[in-house]
Amino acid sequence: MLRSMFSPTRNHVVPAGLLSLSVLMILIVSSFSICNAQEQNEINMKSFSQIMVDGTMKASAVISFKPASYYDVIKANYPDLYVLFRDVISNGHSRWEVNRDSVHIAANDASQTINLKMNVLGAAYCKDKQWRVDLSKGESLITQAGRKVITSVVGINSAGVMVNDTNTYVLPAGASDIHVDTDDRVLAYDMPAPHGKGNPQINLDLLYHKDIMTCAYKVYADPTIENGQYWAAKAIIRNTGTAPMYNVKISYSMGQYADSASPDTYSYVMPGGAVVDCYYPLISQEVATFKTENPAHLNITCTYEDAHGHTHSEQHTKLISLLGINQFVSSNLTADQVQMTNVVSNWMDMNNNAPLLAAYVTKTDDPVKQFAGYISELAGGVEAAGSDKDALTWLQAAYNMELVNNIVYQTPSGFFDGTHEVQDVKFPRDTLRAKSGTCIDLAILYSSLAESVGLNASLMLVPGHCFSVITLPGGQMVGIENTGLGGGDQRQGFPWALKFGTQELQKHLQDGRYYLINIDKNQGIYNITPPNLPPVDTNFLTECGIRRAHYEADQPALGRGDGNGGNNGGLSPEVAGNASGAMADSYAGTWTGAVDGKRLKITFIQHDIYLDGKVTVTTADGEIAEGKFRNVKITSGDHVSIDCRVNMNGHAYSLLMEGSRNSGNIKGEITIIQRGAFDVPLSTHKFRWVMGYTGS
Repeated sequence: MLRSMFSPTRNHVVPAGLLSLSVLMILIVSSFSICNAQEQNEINMKSFSQIMVDGTMKASAVISFKPASYYDVIKANYPDLYVLFRDVISNGHSRWEVNRDSVHIAANDASQTINLKMNVLGAAYCKDKQWRVDLSKGESLITQAGRKVITSVVGINSAGVMVNDTNTYVLPAGASDIHVDTDDRVLAYDMPAPHGKGNPQINLDLLYHKDIMTCAYKVYADPTIENGQYWAAKAIIRNTGTAPMYNVKISYSMGQYADSASPDTYSYVMPGGAVVDCYYPLISQEVATFKTENPAHLNITCTYEDAHGHTHSEQHTKLISLLGINQFVSSNLTADQVQMTNVVSNWMDMNNNAPLLAAYVTKTDDPVKQFAGYISELAGGVEAAGSDKDALTWLQAAYNMELVNNIVYQTPSGFFDGTHEVQDVKFPRDTLRAKSGTCIDLAILYSSLAESVGLNASLMLVPGHCFSVITLPGGQMVGIENTGLGGGDQRQGFPWALKFGTQELQKHLQDGRYYLINIDKNQGIYNITPPNLPPVDTNFLTECGIRRAHYEADQPALGRGDGNGGNNGGLSPEVAGNASGAMADSYAGTWTGAVDGKRLKITFIQHDIYLDGKVTVTTADGEIAEGKFRNVKITSGDHVSIDCRVNMNGHAYSLLMEGSRNSGNIKGEITIIQRGAFDVPLSTHKFRWVMGYTGS
């Protein structure tokens, strides 16, 4: 059966493990919606795998769709079918290797099917004198007849699409004691003891990463992550001789920076066959202190015996670099694999390390937690993960807190341009210290803050850019465009960041070239966790110049942009109305003025310190909107606070008015908040206002 480590092209929320093509198709089709929801949609796949005596596999599959419209949609979304099956073909697998020259992918419009063929090295391997073929999760035995084994995988995705995958294995002549071990997920069989005239001949191909990312030092040790594709080195041992190789062992070392591991022993490697073996080093956490590159030697030794018991060995030593903790490589393709990368799918291939960016999201780091506490204070103590409304209130406070502290976007977007170069990425503490960052740095900081208060955050990586995506408690996903934190007059308010970011999210979901890196799943399920960073002082934020903020004092720092292209952030100097009202010894009576081109009238009813009343707004075209006070109070010094709600032009607005009376004039600030569904704030406008007393 064909297997894949596929993380779906159009939706990289979930890094997948060892998957059958059927599960691959579940993930692909779930990324877009087609067909009548009342109809049971199906993907049917028949795969055929012929296992040769030497352990290589000739694999083929025919994929059909019900209703047939699925075929048309896939053809439209993947004009180059290599993109669809890229991760089946790529050389990231830990146990086998595709012969790329043998790959053939074709769409048959007449039968509305997709056909795939390829040859696989190391598909079957021999340990403890037993041959094994790895199976997919959920793959179960249907029947066995002689050397023919038929299995199936059945799955239903979240959209209700059913996938039926029937897999036929034909084992080599002479196979016996054939059985499926569902616990170990292997198809096992015995073969007669090998023999052959002549001598074995080793051909060792070593794939390795010249740059080891210390930010992901924990990931390299775990062969379960993404089907083990994050190996440090990979040995492909081919036997090009005429006799078997016996007791084949492959050992690796990385000097003082990694522990040595006991090598696995492969009982046989047949003539013409191969063993594929990967190195997952347990790297010392000392590397988390590296600021720059450190050279190291990667050593690999392969030993084997011939039929006469004579031991042979081959050794390779390669110079590698352990990168600094902030240095990141966009792709895990080796230099040779880069040369074989399909041009059409270049961006996806050249950025396939994207899931590892989850290691930079440090939601439990002390500076992040402390800064999140400041934000919660600014947000009025709302429970961020309690409701969509509270989540948006908190997210706006987080954005405003960054504005207040002059954390800015400085570098033009262009991150991850497919050059396979080492690039700098900041941890949140680094961005707080520098008070600046690229699009990816700011997205990592914002996502870390959101995660620290229980919100589900993702990083969306697209060609030339990265931004935050937050899943609200109700399930809706919104984008936050963090580059709105630009310095000087380039700053944008939160409504703009929310609106523009969500538009970007929808745009790139349609485009299909993206990695959506779900932090909770990558860190919690797939163990892509942050490195152990050195501790910092308790006054770290103070030393960085980060300060607390309060809504009333710091709301003017919202920046410009109301989400609709306007320039409504900050305080307007405009004041209008009667600046020399009649004498008044209380608030009781009628007061008039104007705000933002609209006439404003306030009618107060006052009895001692009790105050009530209503607000009337008249637009330029004569429309009148009226709202009663929701909350009002008078404090010392004749200071008044008013909260009322009006409906105008089909929209709800909150008017938050703060002012002080001096005889016949009231002066202060008015905040106008447009409200959307579920009372969610959509835009915020602030103005100075002056009202004049016109009589009782």
